[in-house]
Amino acid sequence: MIVSVTVLGSRDGNAAKAVAGVVNYLDGRSPAPAGRSPEWWEGKQELSSKAPCKHGLGGATDRALGYYADSVEGPGTWLGRGLAGFSTAGGVARDELARMLLGQDPSSGRQLLDGRGSAARADHLGRDTAKVAGQGPDDELLTIPQAASLLGVSPQYLRKVVDRTAAARLEADLPEPGQPLAGLGHPYLDAARSGENGHWQVTRGEVRRFAAERDAPTAVIGYDLTFSVPKSVSLLWARGDADRQAAIVAAVGEAVAAGLAYLEESAAFIQSPGGQPEKATGLLAACYLHGTSRALDPQLHAHVVVANMAERADGAVRALDGRPLFAHAKTASYLAAAELRHQMTERLGVEWEAAERGLADVAGVPRAAIVEMSKRSRELDAVIPELQAFYTRGNGLRGRGRQVAAYITRAAKDDHGVDPEALRPWWGAQLDAVGFDVGAVEHCYDRQALAALVTEEQRAALFAHLTSPTGVTEMAATFGRRDVLQHIADWAGDRLHARQICDLADAWLASDVVVSLDARPRREGRSGDVVRLRDGGTVNALRSEALYTTSAMLSVEDRLLTAYQRGRGAGVGVVAEAQLAPVLAARPELGEDQVAMVRSICTSGHRIQCVLGPAGSGKTFALAAAARAWEDAGYRPLGAVVQGTATEVLRDATAMECSTVASLLYRLDEGLVTLDEHSVVLVDESSTIGNRDLARLADHVERGGAALRLIGDPAQHSAVAAGGGWRALLERYPEDRAELVVRRRQAAEEMTEVRLVSIDYAAGKISEALERLTTDRVVEADTPDQLLDALAADWYVDRLYRASNPDAARSSMIADHHVERRELNTRARTLCWRPTAPCAARWSRSPARASAPATRWWPWNRTVACDPSEGATPASCTTASGDGSSRSARGRARWWSSTSSAGDRWR
Repeated sequence: MIVSVTVLGSRDGNAAKAVAGVVNYLDGRSPAPAGRSPEWWEGKQELSSKAPCKHGLGGATDRALGYYADSVEGPGTWLGRGLAGFSTAGGVARDELARMLLGQDPSSGRQLLDGRGSAARADHLGRDTAKVAGQGPDDELLTIPQAASLLGVSPQYLRKVVDRTAAARLEADLPEPGQPLAGLGHPYLDAARSGENGHWQVTRGEVRRFAAERDAPTAVIGYDLTFSVPKSVSLLWARGDADRQAAIVAAVGEAVAAGLAYLEESAAFIQSPGGQPEKATGLLAACYLHGTSRALDPQLHAHVVVANMAERADGAVRALDGRPLFAHAKTASYLAAAELRHQMTERLGVEWEAAERGLADVAGVPRAAIVEMSKRSRELDAVIPELQAFYTRGNGLRGRGRQVAAYITRAAKDDHGVDPEALRPWWGAQLDAVGFDVGAVEHCYDRQALAALVTEEQRAALFAHLTSPTGVTEMAATFGRRDVLQHIADWAGDRLHARQICDLADAWLASDVVVSLDARPRREGRSGDVVRLRDGGTVNALRSEALYTTSAMLSVEDRLLTAYQRGRGAGVGVVAEAQLAPVLAARPELGEDQVAMVRSICTSGHRIQCVLGPAGSGKTFALAAAARAWEDAGYRPLGAVVQGTATEVLRDATAMECSTVASLLYRLDEGLVTLDEHSVVLVDESSTIGNRDLARLADHVERGGAALRLIGDPAQHSAVAAGGGWRALLERYPEDRAELVVRRRQAAEEMTEVRLVSIDYAAGKISEALERLTTDRVVEADTPDQLLDALAADWYVDRLYRASNPDAARSSMIADHHVERRELNTRARTLCWRPTAPCAARWSRSPARASAPATRWWPWNRTVACDPSEGATPASCTTASGDGSSRSARGRARWWSSTSSAGDRWR
């Protein structure tokens, strides 16, 4: 099962309108636009004679129910423990759903959620926090509570805005109110204190300006948790008889309930007045089970609409904190899927393929049938390459990217007035055609009587696996409870209920092999590194969760730390000054910090030493000098890098023997190579090495009496496996490390901004770094094609310049993926192609026309004009558009256009 979370609300702040839309979206007992007509279906070539209209679908004049009215079980049902386990006879009524989304008691309509803090809800309810007239003169002074009442926001929020505005004016040296603060990055509101240390007061006119200029607040009325079953389950439901359909629906219901129960336990938090999250007693939700996708394929899925309110222990109702719902949705998916597998095995005797990343299909359902009934997925696959090219530069889309693709490709809701029963014959005809006929369907059932039991031996093997290097610490040194749940859910297959999986996880977390750590924020979505944190787990819904590690992982860390401490000042790998000085003297281009780094690592005598070298600081060049010094002193330097290509770069730059870390460790483990007191191992890009590999390498170095130097930048790549050990050594022993401080890669004056960008980025100042780039270094485009056009145009101008200036540096076009490279090559060949001479010959023109300006048109609505006389530079080439504007072509070219220039015969 896949669980996705969607915020329900309105960007324009109209909560009432948003509630009405959600109710109509979900409730199936209201009229909806007409269903698709036979003529519509006949017009679809791919459907041809299989169209549902051939099997009794009503015409366009029928008032069919809308798409989200195709509820399999009829009305929605109430779920969750919220509001003291709210329950009502029958299903969810339209007015009950509307009340819930407006923050009211679904039954009585009593307002439960205070209107403050939500401008949309406050406006809808007419709630005030302070008495104030609706109209008045602009110079009338209002208190912060009165201004908050007019704006429909909380006084606490408005005080924060006022405080930030006052601080920003002092920093920007703009003491006088009324001057705009466009660069502030958030709404500003000027206020004055009533006397020294008095309360803030703001004029009514300033409140009006603030209300007009700030973005309309989003009205969040709830969250849609969509539980989608595997396609193979939907196909069994589509082809099943009434009894089997009922069994599948019941199994789906149990799975949804299990997923929601986990979210209530782990992700139900409310926003307290103090800003800190508090545990809620439960969630209030309405569930609607539907049977088709927007492409009208069979697709069982449940919409669980969760109210944006929950109770705390004392009964007070507060707005829900939705962030934990997003954080725990993946684990809810794993548990719901495991519950579904177990329920269907118990009820129908089905078997399952091996679970992978939480998902598994029913054994016996052919892949061809799944593909045939995945039209919606094919729609997404068709648009995703374009989205990847534009949004991620060709990299794969993450979950959010696929949601964007789903949104922009989905059909309108009112396009789907189709009853699933009318679609079944159509589905059957398509499935018969790909071999999933009645006989094949029957073969999927009754393959086993009951789900297999988990034995004590299997339980012990599971616990051993969780502790092993391939268990929960394979990719991260620390983990949370949800990581353990995901591992066990995949391992369980169809053998365990979701509750039993939770019990197993808790049992292992309580065992002696697991160590509880202080909770702290996860960095970049992954668990933090183990740095011997104190025992005693805590829970913080916003920033982290209870964190754990294993005693085995701590043992790895202890080995590494102990080896480092024993090797401090061990007197290994030392180069005498008489041997080091000539090497440094032969390289006068080394900077002072590079010389200091080489001296440090060659003379410190530490067995293990770290080198901090930011990107572009000349680490490799300095290492080449150090390697030569060690060689001259009779040592054998060995280079190692985690990544293969980087290994080749290090070998070519330093001329020493190099290999990947994996290769070196294998040869050391097998005795194919040995280390001794004359060996020095240099590991570049050390931030990418995992803790286990680093500890193994440190063991080999210590046993052989060798020296180990670990060079890298913690702001660059991190380890794929559980890492962080090198960073811990770097931060724990700053007095031991060598450090490079000068950025050399962008040393030229024209690269000053780029150099500053890299410094800002490493310091975490992402916004400042991007702002520096967008002023001159980044070319923006509306489409991927236009961006490639601009790159090819800039490259072509540089190529023309090199034709008349052979000493100029060559320029090149670089792209991440083959599809972009092919597109750029095509453009380059088009620009340069000429039947009688190479591209560079275009600058060699007859004397009669040598001084005539050349104009070249390209197919994109811009021209480039260049002066081809001797000594011309790209600065003399300009691009021009229809509005008459122009600019230097070098580095600034935009979309050009194509035709031949008269007389020049350029093609």
